[in-house]
Amino acid sequence: MIIHNINKKDYNKVRKRRGIKMKKKNILISFILSLFLIVLSSCKSGNVRGEVYKDSEKYLAGNQTYNESIKKLDLSWSMGKVTLIQDVNVQAIEIIEENELEDKYKVHTYLNDGTLYVKFWESGAKGFVLGTDKYVTIKYPSAVELIDIVVTSGTLEADYLASKKIDVVRTSGTTKINKIEADELLYTQTSGNTNIQELSCEKAQMNSTSGRVIINKVDCEMFNLVYTSGGINLKFNTAVTVNVSGTSGTQTITLPESGASVHYHVTSGSFRCSRDGREEDRLIVIGDGDAQFDLSVSSGNIVIK
Repeated sequence: MIIHNINKKDYNKVRKRRGIKMKKKNILISFILSLFLIVLSSCKSGNVRGEVYKDSEKYLAGNQTYNESIKKLDLSWSMGKVTLIQDVNVQAIEIIEENELEDKYKVHTYLNDGTLYVKFWESGAKGFVLGTDKYVTIKYPSAVELIDIVVTSGTLEADYLASKKIDVVRTSGTTKINKIEADELLYTQTSGNTNIQELSCEKAQMNSTSGRVIINKVDCEMFNLVYTSGGINLKFNTAVTVNVSGTSGTQTITLPESGASVHYHVTSGSFRCSRDGREEDRLIVIGDGDAQFDLSVSSGNIVIK
């Protein structure tokens, strides 16, 4: 086991002088934030200023069935929940949203030249809505070439996402996906939690401002994750090149069973490695050392398993 504590002298002096004061302040801040999150999550409602989009007169309101095939899914959602279901037993594309809202506040969709556009509601509409009224389910029979998703607030769920390219932008809320298969994954979250059970792709670029990112099985040739704060937990089955860089928080990285070459840098915090390896100048070679891992954090911890 390799353990390094890497701390700046000045940083330690400040912590000793202000430790008790900062602990009390952090406890108070955490308590206030917890109350805020509890209130926010219990409301699950709010005023929404709808997106203004072109060709709005061509969109259909409410539940729809499309018999044509699609190459691209383009979805923009403000709050509530989005569930994507790829099912070979489905004969057509189904848009399902159960509520008693006026048509202008129902899901709006438009299928044009192989692209299915899904919008939160009528272009430019404004109103107060319960999050539970904006649960949309999209069923489609087979993989599409491109999936483009923007979710402002709420939950994104899918059992299986398969596409050549998947681009997800989520401002706040939760992402739960069982399995992703793609040539390329672009994923950005501002806050909230992301939990992916399996990720298989040639190239993945992920960005997280705050929150947690958990992926329990990664098979990826090129994987890059940049985060500002939060917890990162990644378990790699296979990899070629991996870069994980953060400002604060803890990153827990499980290497491929065959091993890897790990370059690491911690400005203030600690580095721990439970795998046996050869170390020299912030480089640890474990097993065959073929996979290249570059890990860094400014103020936080790196844990290698």
